[in-house]
Amino acid sequence: MRRMSIGTRMTMIVLLALTVTVSCAQVKSPGGAKQPTAGGLQNPIAVHGENWRGKPHYEVLIMNRNAEGPGGAGNYYNSIGLTFALSNEEMDARFRALDPEKLKQQYGGDGVRFNGPRRLVVNRWSGAAMDNGNVFLMGQIPMYVYGTFSVPNFDAFIAGKQLPYVESVSKRTSTWYYDAGEQVYELVAPDGAVFTMFSSSLKVDPNNTIDRLPTLGERLKKLPAGWAYRARTLEKDLVISATYDSDPPNTVVLDEFENNYNRNREASTPAPGVPYVLSDGVNASHKRVDGLHLTRYIEMFLAARSPDTGSVVAACYNSMFTSKGIPASRDTAPQVLVEGLDFDKLKNKYSVLGASLNGPKLWTPDWSEFEAGAERSFNGIPATWVAQLNMGGDGASGVSESTPYQAVTIARKSGIGWNKGTTVLLLDDADGNTWIMKGFQLGLKPQHTYNEFISGGASMFKKLPPGWKVRVKTLEKDLIERPENGVATIMPDEHFNVYDKTGPGMTNYTP
Repeated sequence: MRRMSIGTRMTMIVLLALTVTVSCAQVKSPGGAKQPTAGGLQNPIAVHGENWRGKPHYEVLIMNRNAEGPGGAGNYYNSIGLTFALSNEEMDARFRALDPEKLKQQYGGDGVRFNGPRRLVVNRWSGAAMDNGNVFLMGQIPMYVYGTFSVPNFDAFIAGKQLPYVESVSKRTSTWYYDAGEQVYELVAPDGAVFTMFSSSLKVDPNNTIDRLPTLGERLKKLPAGWAYRARTLEKDLVISATYDSDPPNTVVLDEFENNYNRNREASTPAPGVPYVLSDGVNASHKRVDGLHLTRYIEMFLAARSPDTGSVVAACYNSMFTSKGIPASRDTAPQVLVEGLDFDKLKNKYSVLGASLNGPKLWTPDWSEFEAGAERSFNGIPATWVAQLNMGGDGASGVSESTPYQAVTIARKSGIGWNKGTTVLLLDDADGNTWIMKGFQLGLKPQHTYNEFISGGASMFKKLPPGWKVRVKTLEKDLIERPENGVATIMPDEHFNVYDKTGPGMTNYTP
């Protein structure tokens, strides 16, 4: 990666009476600008700066909707590393005057989000300006493109209505340096995760200056239960680093004033015996995705002992419901990545009792509504927290050792549905209950296609309990599942296909 020092090889550009120092890299004018592909940024140039605490910077996010689902992703452009001759007040005014519609036309996005005006809270920094360090003009403000940003709800993000205190993935390469003796401002989550402020915002409150940050906690009225704000003086230098393609990915949190905090993994200490993952459902938000029938997916389970009950539970992550949406291939879990999963490594990484895989499978419902929590990456497969499973046992064996035809419960606030005309496979048990196949097991070495299995009907089952029957039915009306009290009853068969119980308390009728 080439290196470019701010203050060396500099040239002066005068643009509409704005004097700004930029590098010798190409300046791309708005008329001919085309933003680099989101998620595919390349050609980084090393940049760095000294004595930046309190200095202004401005950020513009050019976002695109995902092809499927409500989420979006895009590049973010930031003026960090570029200094201005105009006063902070004049620059703030120019930033607030930017026209989102003009920028959307100039850079080809579906929406534009302004983050700022902002003031950097770090003393020194280094990072990577992508796209060869080219400078993009946002109105009269030059910026580098630094990284990509993913959001679960495009419309809410563009409208400025995203939830505060929720982690979002921010892919960039950067290092923030805080000097010993400096005061830092942090959010501490209930699970012990620490988020350190790297940039304050004047967007919501123009008076939110750095000198007021020590008492910011008194003004945070929407701080979730169990969260805390603190200001502390450093006894030694603090360094927080992020890498563009790191795993786990770099994450940020915004408070209700849109101050920006970086997850500080070195300082984060979970409560004794409680892994971080058991808090991945905190602040989960409601989502809906349509057009899911026969999408390939996996579920990952991270098992730990509940601090409340002492029983073994597992955080469940589904690869279909990420901010990326459903790809055209309908494959959210590529085989080569699934085959590379290292469960011992995942167990140690997340400090859990065990890590296990459900799938790969094909999803049979047509749509799903769910509560989406934290998004994590498993060997490059993004997956979103969707539920917590009651495991039983010691949790070490994982879901792959579940007993066929034995029901378990799973806590999830969800709705799923099969549309009229969809063909489904049903099991009628000896007690008169009907179960509907939700996930068809492909596994690492598929034995049958979905159509072959459905066509085979009862002949595919060799270990069906006495009194049980198999039916294949084309639905005459929509079947909607919404578990009462947020607890669903599910069951695997001998092939590890997964079924949900139907009838009262689960679905609108028994098929």
